[in-house]
Amino acid sequence: MGMDENQLAMWKAGMASQERYDYFVMALAVAAIGFAVQRTSDLDPSWTMLWVLAAVLAWGVSLFAGFRRQEKVDVALHLHYQILTSSSSTPKDLLEMAEKESQEADDAGACCRKVQTYGFYVGAILFVVWHILETLARANSVIIL
Repeated sequence: MGMDENQLAMWKAGMASQERYDYFVMALAVAAIGFAVQRTSDLDPSWTMLWVLAAVLAWGVSLFAGFRRQEKVDVALHLHYQILTSSSSTPKDLLEMAEKESQEADDAGACCRKVQTYGFYVGAILFVVWHILETLARANSVIIL
């Protein structure tokens, strides 16, 4: 049930790509939070700042989900390794339990990846909405209550 060399190479490439993506989105979230802080540090508080706060919270959720995903991937890899290296003398119920836990870790990792990605996008949209509202308010073209 092992992998041949081509399958192993493809699996390794896929894992490396996923890891790069995760860390890239995490770096973007940190940079976006820093940018939002820098852009708003000289502004007087107003109700439109709630949009920036929501954006920063969404980016924070994205960042947390990225860390959580890496944790779940590590757990799944460890469990997969245990399953692959188990001997024939390993009790069947232990292997089944490891397979179930491995699948749960894989599923949780996939969920975290979606939260990470969507959290980043939602933060970006909220920040753009804030920027538009601030621009309109400064231009006095819209009365903001």
